[in-house]
Formats: sequence, structure tokens, C-alpha cells
Amino acid sequence: MKIVIVSDIHGKPLSRLENEVLNATKPELFLCLGDFDQTRTIQEVMQLQRKYPTIVVPGNHEHSIYNGLSIYSGALEAQGKDHQTLHRELNENQTAKDYVKNLLASHKKEIFLDEKRFGKIYRTIVIHGGLDGSLRSNPYASGMEAELWYRLNIEEDHVRNFVEMEKQGFRVMLRGHDAESTYAYKDPEKGIVINGGNRDYRMFPQRLHTITVGDYFDGQYGVIDTNVLNERMPVVSLRQL
Repeated sequence: MKIVIVSDIHGKPLSRLENEVLNATKPELFLCLGDFDQTRTIQEVMQLQRKYPTIVVPGNHEHSIYNGLSIYSGALEAQGKDHQTLHRELNENQTAKDYVKNLLASHKKEIFLDEKRFGKIYRTIVIHGGLDGSLRSNPYASGMEAELWYRLNIEEDHVRNFVEMEKQGFRVMLRGHDAESTYAYKDPEKGIVINGGNRDYRMFPQRLHTITVGDYFDGQYGVIDTNVLNERMPVVSLRQL
């Protein structure tokens, strides 16, 4: 089983992802973890859903743009757009607006990585932000909004997030939101280890795993392969176009 994961598209065209990654990988599952920003990007994602089995969750940008809330980021500035313009464009397209509304009604999903092969070992939460972490970017957020905004900046953030993962019975978290791709794990003997960079990582079953795929806006994405030759566990590859 192969899974392709992207997040934080921020208006970047998806044609290269489709041509160079999806067409080549032919994944059994495509995960899109939010922060589309532009209505045309929502339409591109909807088109990919017609071609590949897909799970989509919203980002903090969807929440803010849909609700007309003030938001600023370097990615918005790079697109030459502000939240008011994006809110107006979304309201002008009823199909895209309804699509985002439906996403916000269920902002996180649960899957199992290759349940046929591994059973329920790799119970996975798919979410844009996290279950806990830093709210420095939006200190007044709570509930669903907080889970869209949680960042994992330092080890303490990971500690709190892993505590919540364990409470809720998740072994894996697939997430975006933070700009750099990161693979962090909690091992019974080694404790918490945080790895950055575009590499391959073996997902040992005794560990908890948090996979941050980085910004597709900067060309970052992730692939999980549950059937790598001679491996008895999934392998996650953090990559850059």
C-alpha cells in the first residue's frame, strides 16, 4: 500500500504533483491536509478526488477564510492575496464554499496503515495541526480551532502531543501546518527523537510516530509505503519536488 500526503498547498498548482508523483506512484490513498487558500486550488483537489481514493481535512486557513476571520502569513503575501480577497472569492463559488463547509464539519480523520497486513497496530489520526502543542500563533484558539492551529515547534510540544495521542489510542499522526518536514517518534527506550530533512524512516511498531510533511507550497510532500522489500513495517519518505 502506498499513500501520498501533501499539506499547505497555499495556491500552488498541483499539476506537477500529479504528473511527477501521483501518476508515477499510483497510490492506493491520497491524503490532502489542508491550507488550500485559493478557490481554484480547491477545484484542483476535487478533480484529483475523482482520480484517486482521497481523504481531505481542512487547515487553519480554511477555517479563517470560510469564517471571514483575520489571518496573515508569508504564504498569503507570496500569493499576492489577503484573507478578505480569499473570503470573497470563496463566497462567489458555491461549490467550493460547500466543500469547505463539509470539511470543517469533520476536521480530522482516522485510518489504519494497511490494516490487512498489520491489523490495527498503526492506528492513525490525519489532522492539519495536532492534538496539543504550541498555540503561539493563535493563543486564544480553543476546541476545533486549536487543533487546527497547534504547532510542534520544540520537544515540549511533541511531549504534550504524544500524551494526547496515547490517551486517544493513536500510534501515528499525519499532519501539516509546520513549514518543515519532520519525523518524530516516541520510543519506550530512547524517549522522544525528532528528525528533520528529506529522508526515509522505518516506522518501528513499538513507537509512536508523528509525521509532518511540510509545505507543498515549497515542494514538500510525503509517501508511506507499507510493502517495502524486506521490511516488516511501513517506511515513510519525506521528499521535495
